[in-house]
Amino acid sequence: MKSIRTFICFALSVIVCSAALLGCSVGPDEQTRDVISLIDEIGDVTLNSDEAIGDALSAYDGLSDSQKEFVENYDVLVDAQETLDGLVEEQKKANQARANEVVALIDAIGKVSLKSEGAVTKARKAYEALTSAQQMLVSNKPALIDAENKIEELKKQMSVGETVKSSQWEITLTAAYISDTLQSSESSTYWEPADGGTFVILEFDLMALTSDNVSIDDDAITNLVAEYKGNTYSSWEMDYLSGQLWMPIWHTGMDANIPLHIYVYTTLPHDALDNGDVTVSMTLADQEKTIAID
Repeated sequence: MKSIRTFICFALSVIVCSAALLGCSVGPDEQTRDVISLIDEIGDVTLNSDEAIGDALSAYDGLSDSQKEFVENYDVLVDAQETLDGLVEEQKKANQARANEVVALIDAIGKVSLKSEGAVTKARKAYEALTSAQQMLVSNKPALIDAENKIEELKKQMSVGETVKSSQWEITLTAAYISDTLQSSESSTYWEPADGGTFVILEFDLMALTSDNVSIDDDAITNLVAEYKGNTYSSWEMDYLSGQLWMPIWHTGMDANIPLHIYVYTTLPHDALDNGDVTVSMTLADQEKTIAID
């Protein structure tokens, strides 16, 4: 009997030693318990649970197969991940629905004119009300930007008969044309451009509204540039008529409330006379304006 007890004790010792050498244990070790705690801490799953679930998954994946057997709440982790995936999918659908509403508003703008400004403004406000994630889903945002730029360009366009007014100036565009002569019924003298070119001519009625002796070419009408066939022309002259004489405007000031008719012109290639399609940009009384001449 003594030999049997001795054998049993020896066998148990071998088993315990082997278990110790192999790292076996009869329950979860500290690392495994940490994973169990991370899963328990997830709680009710919301869209904000992604970090907690991700941490728990990473910690679980770091366990050995034998350690994973002691994670009895692993099914909680699986359910949490599935719930989160469902919430994320619902959020994506909601984001797309909100984005689609703005896409529809942008599509509804249609051909842009000054009458479109209200629709463009409405679409912009709706876009700005979206979250950053929803904004990324607005596929036609470039069309909104193009529409906004078009509105700004249209606001700058000036037509014959239109008046620009500021605290210092009242300026009315009375004519815009291309001609091979610069002439007026008020003078027997007329001018032809040199080198076979042609004139692009703008006529303005302007009046200073203050007695500050502000200058016409320095303050009222500035930054003149004509564009024709991709080329620009910025050498302009300004004249007014006095007793049939063409008088150049050069840092010329005006007294208040005395109207003056002036001619503003530059030379373009002669084919502009037949082809037209000239655009003139300028600043009138501190307002940016463009004039299209066909």
